Amino acid sequence: NIGQFFQEHVVPELQSGKDTLPVLKADCLKFIITFRSQLPKDTCIALFPSIINLLMAESNVVHSYAATCVERMLALKESGK
Repeated sequence: NIGQFFQEHVVPELQSGKDTLPVLKADCLKFIITFRSQLPKDTCIALFPSIINLLMAESNVVHSYAATCVERMLALKESGK
């Protein structure tokens, strides 16, 4: 179940410190980019500050994925619109 995995593993990792375990952070951001249309909208909105914080990460990969994630989430259309 994508939603359950997201809640149990991805959300806690993205809410932890911005410079810890950069490879895991990058994987979590890639997960959001890939499955953004299937994730709960409210949870994604609540994670926005954590993702924005990752824009300042020391790792080039993490802040690049964070930028891509922000772009893709902002470009996501609501169903019916």
